[in-house]
Amino acid sequence: RPLLPTDRRLIAKEITAWSNYRQRTVLPALMEKYNVSVWVVASHEYSEDPAYWAIWPGVGLRNCTDPTAWITDIDGACLNDQYNGDQITVFLHNATTHLLQRRVTKEWEEVASWTRAALHRTSPGPRLVLNNGATRFQGLLAGAFHELKNALGSSVMETYAYDPFANGSAGVPHPLPWEFIELRVPPEVDATMLQRYQQLQETSRAAQRFGISRQAIRPGVATTEDVNWLLMELAERELDLRITSSPAVAIYRRGAGWLSGPRAVIQEGDMLRSDWGLKGFGDSLWSDNTVLGFVGAEPDAELLAGLAKANRVQEFWLASCERCAARGCTGPEWVEDIRQRMATVNWTMGTEDCGSHGEPRCDGAIFSHPIGDFMHSTGPYIESSGGVYGRRRRGLRTMRGKAPPPLPSSDWRALKVRSNTWFSMELAAYGPWGESWVLPACAYFHVCRLSSTWSSRCV
Repeated sequence: RPLLPTDRRLIAKEITAWSNYRQRTVLPALMEKYNVSVWVVASHEYSEDPAYWAIWPGVGLRNCTDPTAWITDIDGACLNDQYNGDQITVFLHNATTHLLQRRVTKEWEEVASWTRAALHRTSPGPRLVLNNGATRFQGLLAGAFHELKNALGSSVMETYAYDPFANGSAGVPHPLPWEFIELRVPPEVDATMLQRYQQLQETSRAAQRFGISRQAIRPGVATTEDVNWLLMELAERELDLRITSSPAVAIYRRGAGWLSGPRAVIQEGDMLRSDWGLKGFGDSLWSDNTVLGFVGAEPDAELLAGLAKANRVQEFWLASCERCAARGCTGPEWVEDIRQRMATVNWTMGTEDCGSHGEPRCDGAIFSHPIGDFMHSTGPYIESSGGVYGRRRRGLRTMRGKAPPPLPSSDWRALKVRSNTWFSMELAAYGPWGESWVLPACAYFHVCRLSSTWSSRCV
């Protein structure tokens, strides 16, 4: 049964409260911190700026196909309604009062005048116009950017913090949208966000446990594809959840390695694995969960040894998390701390492909990532093949743009762990068969919040 509430009014009420806190408390502080007067958040249909979904509540937020948000730190007069062009949604933000919302239709020249007014407010130092950009979430479309550039003029464009044609793939995102997406609502402010996430995790994990149980699998008959479909239908039809990545059910068979697909029949003695992503509660919370199972009455002693090894690597991960909470380390520093802990028991750290694809054998690997508004969210990546998810830059990992100070480096590895952020504890240990024990979900809640942690051992 679903643990998350399904009442749409309750969902909308709680999500709106989270959004209000982030808009009225987090956002003004970040705009002041990074000296930003105007933040342009584009939302072209099917190509939204990632920050769009972090700013707006996930319930009933869209009634036009191409809104663009202009968020400023000054009050502005309601603009005239003379141009019948594309609608834009304008948020006028006064850091000392409250958030105002007005929908207007404007020519770029009028928008430019309003933007210049925001930039010229009395304050020390230059003010920035910020437009977040990415290779998959490109910020303003080229035509809109061209019109705005012509309307603002060269003097204002000198303060523009994102140029879609600069830096290529070497840049990092401006820290304001990155940090805004990353931060969670602290439980001491509103406990419901963490509570709902725990309920999502419990529901996801219970569904996976059912999917790889004797209730769902008949050895010698069921295939991994059968279990995939069972889990997807269970999530969508009965649990009111959306699937963000396939259950990816696979079996590990001694002497054969990993098997999956419509011809992979599950047999006695197989080790089962499922790794899926779900989102729920108005699509505002995302999970990334893995469970393991054994087909048979008693697992092989060597498999039990692999399980014990994975539990130990998990303990190293949690200990490093607590250390990083105290000192604010970067992703590579977190990985190095785990590496040193593994070295105390003469274990070597490798990559996720350890022992395959030409990679040398190892004892364990780390491939953890931030989680929250997205399954792979913003923040430092804790990954042993490079510290920032090395070769795999998916989704929000591709957020790039010109990064003005105060980001200390143009290197992704400079991003630090911060308070009130969540991480998916993804790791693997490699057992005597060469099998990998992947235990992100073996921590009862796979979140390391940087003021407390939860953990339970897999048995």
